[in-house]
Amino acid sequence: MAASWQRRCQRWLSNARVDVEPLFRSLIQWALQHWRESDKALHLALDTTMLWNRYCVVVMSIVAHGRAIPLVWRTLEHPSASISAEISISMLQKADRILAGDGPIILLADRGFPSAELLSWFNDHPQWTYVMRLCSDTWIKGAGAPMGGEVRRLRLPRGHFRRFQNISAWNGSGHKANLALAHPKGLPVDEPWFLISNAAPTLDLVWSYAERFCCEQLFRDQKSGLFQLECSGLRDPERIDRLLLVVAIAVLASNLQGYALSLDGLRRQVDPHWRRGMSFVRIGLASLQQFVANAKSTIHAWLPIPLQQLEPCIPSRGVHRRRKQPWFTRVDLPPKPAPITPAVVSCPS
Repeated sequence: MAASWQRRCQRWLSNARVDVEPLFRSLIQWALQHWRESDKALHLALDTTMLWNRYCVVVMSIVAHGRAIPLVWRTLEHPSASISAEISISMLQKADRILAGDGPIILLADRGFPSAELLSWFNDHPQWTYVMRLCSDTWIKGAGAPMGGEVRRLRLPRGHFRRFQNISAWNGSGHKANLALAHPKGLPVDEPWFLISNAAPTLDLVWSYAERFCCEQLFRDQKSGLFQLECSGLRDPERIDRLLLVVAIAVLASNLQGYALSLDGLRRQVDPHWRRGMSFVRIGLASLQQFVANAKSTIHAWLPIPLQQLEPCIPSRGVHRRRKQPWFTRVDLPPKPAPITPAVVSCPS
């Protein structure tokens, strides 16, 4: 890249007038308009990733067609992947402003996020549902642990699922929620998933939580895969946030281009496999690169993120073998309450 272009990019990244959230809000709201028109729940994943063991990037992303698309993000000069509840709540507030009126939302998060302070935020936001994994040393009290204790004391064999309602988490917090214990087979899971939620503790919580792992592919594409964020050399949180704005637009545009090619039956112009062997972001990015290199090629009209099922990706042999295995061989449900028989009172004659 020419030195003049590098200086121009440096000036743009250093420009304090570039406000990330308003610039990306209109674009992502347009892309999500089909969710606004339907009653389908929108899944959001909250996670963190580290840059050079010095900066923590907090990302809330949209789960769509097996991949994550950034929604809001924030870079902190913080040498740990764990963040405070205050920062998590600020991310939720940003997402709530963007998605106001978009229907039900399900937030997925890993072990580093749940706390009484964070979960209390959902009490005033009925549109939101959360499914979060607890640390194994989290204190609970309720069915299964009437005297209170760490959640890992509820041992669960592999392939089993159990659920508890109205348990108290964190000693002295007074917070009540539902708990689902799941230990899936066929996955490299050493300990059960202890899932806390304000929704009914059914198997749907497990299927929803499993969608959280698409964040790993997003972080890989951002940092060392497609966009090489780690090679930027930036060492300022605000400049990193502005660069992540460019990356987020590129991820969204590439996915929309990939969706358009798939819906039009033109995916094999980029991906030669009989069945889809590349992610939609890679298909779209390769198509955009062809457009830049060939003036005769055309960009397909982008549509909002489609709700209909798109062609699945070819799984590897290991993934295909694991998919054939059932996750659970036993599902324990709480006993149904005994029916209340009305008392018969005889009146004296």
